[in-house]
Amino acid sequence: MPPASAFELAARQVIGYEGGYVWNAKDPGGETKYGISRRTHPNLDIKNLTEPQAREIYRGEYWDPLQLDRLPFPVALVTFDGAVNQGPGRVTQLLQVALNRLGGAPIAVDGDLGGQTRKKIMAMGMYDHERNYHIAQAELWRRIWHYQMIAVNPANLTFLRGWIARAADLGALLCQQALAAPVWQADMPLGKGGQ
Repeated sequence: MPPASAFELAARQVIGYEGGYVWNAKDPGGETKYGISRRTHPNLDIKNLTEPQAREIYRGEYWDPLQLDRLPFPVALVTFDGAVNQGPGRVTQLLQVALNRLGGAPIAVDGDLGGQTRKKIMAMGMYDHERNYHIAQAELWRRIWHYQMIAVNPANLTFLRGWIARAADLGALLCQQALAAPVWQADMPLGKGGQ
């Protein structure tokens, strides 16, 4: 069996976190399945969405446009998970803030995963196994901070515990993997999302 691609590993993790069909009146996305919402896909039959269809949407709307195959996998995984959960622009801003807080020349916090952001990621971690995980963990901490800021809206408070648990599980998974091997292995166990 060939090793799973980075996208396949990340998609499996995110599908596990997002779960199946829900229609929570407090969720501004409305009807949702695998993190794909009625609000962003008004012409899609959300209730009957299949996992393969969700993976196509993930690849076409998140993974490929953000060019996550060109980033170290820990950073790509956290960015992808956040893009599905919060949108690509917001998660990129959180990544940019995290990168700036880690030091070096500051980059614009503009929500564009473009040249300056990529250069900073590569300069900080391209050949440094520990640094790649550190960047990913810093991005998760910024996400948790953001969740707490938006939870002042009572509608968002309903989801806060789940959002933080998801980020914490992903953080624990990153720590486990960082200690296990110098590079992510396709046969390594995934976190709670990927089970």
